[in-house]
Amino acid sequence: MKTMAEWAREIHENAVAHGWWEEDRTMGELCALIHSELSEALEEARAERPMLYVYDEHNGECIENPHYFAGRKPEGIAVELADAVIRMLDWMAYCGQEDNLDLIEEDGERFAGEYARSEQEPEELPDFVSELHDLVTMIHVRLGDIGKVKGRGRKKKRLTEGMAAAGAMVYLINGWLRGHGVQLKEVMEIKHEYNKTRPYRHGKAF
Repeated sequence: MKTMAEWAREIHENAVAHGWWEEDRTMGELCALIHSELSEALEEARAERPMLYVYDEHNGECIENPHYFAGRKPEGIAVELADAVIRMLDWMAYCGQEDNLDLIEEDGERFAGEYARSEQEPEELPDFVSELHDLVTMIHVRLGDIGKVKGRGRKKKRLTEGMAAAGAMVYLINGWLRGHGVQLKEVMEIKHEYNKTRPYRHGKAF
């Protein structure tokens, strides 16, 4: 099975092939898109939809068998959370920081620091999503204007804090999904395979 660093490089390669990095992208844009994925996960839960499914337009059913996807768009709470991770991994590979992701698998609890709670029961999704939004905001605050930060020491500290928050987000989503019987990498693979079939920039402006 691929490591997180390997996943980040493969995801970024696909993003480049689909035109996502032809122009400069701001930290604000990237974080806003991650916020959007997290909110979509919440909306899936509010609609009482499954963790992973395909919507069958013929009979209006949510089909939960992953083998049924066959080119159809995967949906669900787990997919939206995986999308947030996919966007974060894409960005980390773009920055050349993807090797830090392997630290999550080696010692994720230490890497996530104060955010680690591996021994606790998974939180209810609204509370969990709210905490993830806070983490993404922290990433934006620490890294959004890092080019303007004066002094190598301060810049290094901001980079370290921002990357730790990014890693913690991936770690926590992985743990939350595992607590609900879902493997993050399996969902990422399903969504990544679908993303490879999508049009230029997935038909979106950004």
